[in-house]
Amino acid sequence: MSTKPKISVITVCFNSEATIADSILSVKNQDYKNFEHIIIDGASSDKTLHIIKSLKHEKLKVFSAPDRGIYEAMNKGLTKVSGDLVVFLNSDDWYASVDIFSSVVKKYSKDLDYLYGNLSFVSGKEKKIIRMWRAKPNNPDERFPKFMPPFPTMFFNVKIFREQGLRFDDSYRIGGDYDFCLRLHQHKTIKSTYLSQNIVFMRYGGASTNGALAIFKSNYEVLRSLYQIDQINVWHTFFLKIVSKLTQFQLKESYASYFWPTLPSQVKPIKLERQLPSVAILLCSLNGENYLRDQLNSIASQSYTAWKLYVSDDGSTDKTLDILQNYQKAWGKERLQIIKGPGQGFQKNFISIIANKKIHADFYMLSDQDDVWLPNKISRAISHLKKQDLNIPQLYCGRTTYVSKNLRFIKESQLFNKSPSFRNALVQSIAGGNTMAFNHKLKTMVSLYSQVDIVSHDWWLYILCELTGGRTYYDPTSSILYRQHEGSLIGANTSLSAKIRRGFMVLKGRFKAYNDKHLEAFATINLKLASPKNIHIVDRFYHDRDKGLLARFQMIRNLGLYRQTMDGQLALYLGAILHKL
Repeated sequence: MSTKPKISVITVCFNSEATIADSILSVKNQDYKNFEHIIIDGASSDKTLHIIKSLKHEKLKVFSAPDRGIYEAMNKGLTKVSGDLVVFLNSDDWYASVDIFSSVVKKYSKDLDYLYGNLSFVSGKEKKIIRMWRAKPNNPDERFPKFMPPFPTMFFNVKIFREQGLRFDDSYRIGGDYDFCLRLHQHKTIKSTYLSQNIVFMRYGGASTNGALAIFKSNYEVLRSLYQIDQINVWHTFFLKIVSKLTQFQLKESYASYFWPTLPSQVKPIKLERQLPSVAILLCSLNGENYLRDQLNSIASQSYTAWKLYVSDDGSTDKTLDILQNYQKAWGKERLQIIKGPGQGFQKNFISIIANKKIHADFYMLSDQDDVWLPNKISRAISHLKKQDLNIPQLYCGRTTYVSKNLRFIKESQLFNKSPSFRNALVQSIAGGNTMAFNHKLKTMVSLYSQVDIVSHDWWLYILCELTGGRTYYDPTSSILYRQHEGSLIGANTSLSAKIRRGFMVLKGRFKAYNDKHLEAFATINLKLASPKNIHIVDRFYHDRDKGLLARFQMIRNLGLYRQTMDGQLALYLGAILHKL
């Protein structure tokens, strides 16, 4: 058995569809993996349970039933824990970085009663930091701390609940956590450790901060609890509590990120690991000042460290280059290189940086400028690729998690279950370039034909890999947050409206135009690199697509052409019917 302490996270929720994904993902993506996440749902009637189900993983346990409020639900959660440390994360809060659990475990010892740190209050939509609750080390000579620590940051030793039998008083509606902490300190002199770092981002609008009435009720319940403790000077303690909040408000404007550090100075330069396969991350930028920092910080937070970032900027006129230069100064040129792009659009920019002869690595990964990579994105891709036959082209790609511009969960991209092949690649792009990783053999293939006019760089990678006898792997698990915003070049395409648009694309001949462009591309490349079977598929497709209706149907069936979904396959046959293949 592991000697490392296990962390039990309890999240209580009810109709939390707007925020629950942030909480789940901030726990799931911690770099310390000995944890369990227990969700106690109060029989939500919105999409909360659907979202939880879509994000389900092996460490997540979900229990849903009606309850009488927050603190009864917390007590339910305590009956489910199996860890050494217990922490309560609200359904609308999230951990400030991926190393929170690691930081806690480093300070943990069995004789501690709890560990705690700082908390930031943020506005609900734009995630502007409004208050910074900087906790202070407790005085070991004082029974009751002058300033109670922020409850969501407190990691409790499980013995408090198992041996001392402490539970929450569910007669409280809002202030039960403060009451619990008072009773904990009343029980004995507490031993605690303070971590001087931000642990949690807490949204305004929760049970205790949702308007003036909620704040009044919270303070009333605090007073009620204080009056029950004989050893406390009630009004002095209450006064200190109120005054301490006045010092928490932010005068300097700053914003919370989605559990990533927000400034390059907070990203420590990482020594390149020479013994690991090298990874070149190829990022293309153009006027990306709004979201670029999140992407760069998420790359810096990767568990796999043997990477180097190359950014091809296509002529940004905003602060993109300033941001990149600041990160380059913080990380060093060994870690980040900035290249001038061709200025011919994002497709040409990506092909240009892939074909760049000065960029050498064992593996390559494509990156957009406005997404967020989960901490295991590189390691997940490389763990697959390094096991494959590297003498042939190898392509890794996969699902994405659609999020809003504020990184709120929208949904997972559609899961494709059919195996990748050239018979699919000829008629469908299987994944976005922001999910793709590949070996040097495929980079060489792209470089040979870098001047070919193509539909999209990601589709072309899939086509080239399969055409030349390579192998494509589609990962069913997402490791990227794909941000949807007004400036997105390629957005989510799984909605009903998107499917209708694709139908109109067939009607208007867009799919035929794509196939015409690919035919021109095939005419310029050396098909000797392709397998005879794939050459036959190309010949028959472009020859028979201009024949009669029956011949077009037979061609699709005989060649075994397919798309990944039923509606996609119907669109393929619609194109055949309309003579628009």
